[in-house]
Amino acid sequence: MLQVEGLVAGYGAIEALHGVDLAVAPDEAVALVGPNGAGKSTLFGVVSGLLRPWRGKVVFDGQDVTRWPAERRALAGLILVPEGRRVFAGLSAEENLRLGAYRRARGREVADRMAEVFDLFPRLLERRGQRAGTLSGGEQQMLAIGRALMGRPRLLLLDEPSLGLAPLAVREVADALSQLVRSGVTVALVEQNAAVAFGIANRGFLLDRGEVVTAGSVADLRDDSRVQAAYLGNPRG
Repeated sequence: MLQVEGLVAGYGAIEALHGVDLAVAPDEAVALVGPNGAGKSTLFGVVSGLLRPWRGKVVFDGQDVTRWPAERRALAGLILVPEGRRVFAGLSAEENLRLGAYRRARGREVADRMAEVFDLFPRLLERRGQRAGTLSGGEQQMLAIGRALMGRPRLLLLDEPSLGLAPLAVREVADALSQLVRSGVTVALVEQNAAVAFGIANRGFLLDRGEVVTAGSVADLRDDSRVQAAYLGNPRG
């Protein structure tokens, strides 16, 4: 579904990614974990088309999309839920969802997709007429995910979905994402909270200082001493 090859990217004169390689297969959930400044969000910026790489290649569903703009990638089904939610605060929850289907669906199909989102996030059904800016952080995150789902993603990218949320909201969002994975949605998520990431994903990559340090199954990463010490709060001797 996604192949990233030799990716080098950065900001100004600062190189943030140093030749990153990774792949995501159809119907799997992949987590990218690592400390602040590891290059996780930069990687998603390049994959989604928001940031142009210096070198390397991004292949999505067999097509080289390295030079595609973000909107073309989104229309192809490569859809990002950005860090910080970025909902349209002055619009209602329902209006935000409808914008997610813009150019991707119309008529009855929009209503059917919205019903699926409300089934996944019942709270949004209760808040459908409420302005998005007045929703709680957890509800805004649900709305951001729901808006992305309205576009029928073939690969859903989630950048720090648990960031800044209360523990109950983190659990609700994580449960919904696990449900999406079980339904066959291909997911890649950047997440500093490794415990949350490993509860959703079946495979993962550890990034540090712009490089992939190690990769493997979630079980392997849980047993890795570097992950244990830094991200799971359980250092090994």
